[in-house]
Amino acid sequence: MPTLTLAMPNIDAKAAYNNALNAQAQALGEQAHLLKNLQAPNDANASGFATTIAQIFNDGINAQQRAENAGLQAIRGEIDQTELVTAVTDAEATLNTIIAVRDRVLSAYQEISRLPI
Repeated sequence: MPTLTLAMPNIDAKAAYNNALNAQAQALGEQAHLLKNLQAPNDANASGFATTIAQIFNDGINAQQRAENAGLQAIRGEIDQTELVTAVTDAEATLNTIIAVRDRVLSAYQEISRLPI
């Protein structure tokens, strides 16, 4: 009976991780570009809603960048696993906050759009 052998390509984990980071950085750059268009109202009596939303997104971007830097430092052996897990957990919590805010804003918009005129 013939034996079956599968050729597995060598996977460079560091290169794959760097490729993922580059793709993520590109996506974050696109989000940052969109956030630049989100300006706070100039009216002094305005509630600052746009400013608050922009700050939430900026916090998310910063947390993600800290997690990416921690991942690179962990690969190089510059930080221990605890610091890496803390940075990643912080980024995850911030992302969950952003998702919750997005969902609430969309829900409010849908509710307003259903109001009779």
